Amino acid sequence: MHVEALVLRAQYLFELIRNWGDVPVSFEPAYKTIGFIYPQAEPGILYDRLLNDLKTAIEFFAMEN
Repeated sequence: MHVEALVLRAQYLFELIRNWGDVPVSFEPAYKTIGFIYPQAEPGILYDRLLNDLKTAIEFFAMEN
């Protein structure tokens, strides 16, 4: 399940960046944030997070199989 969640988050982030560029995003749990106003993240930072998520998903998948 964790692998699937990481891949889907990467896919959704990619689509958001592709369609709208800078998008507001938070990687902190909701209980740690104040309000619902998130700063816009630069696409480069989001692409790095996206690639790290996919690398982690590959590692988890390799351990499961």
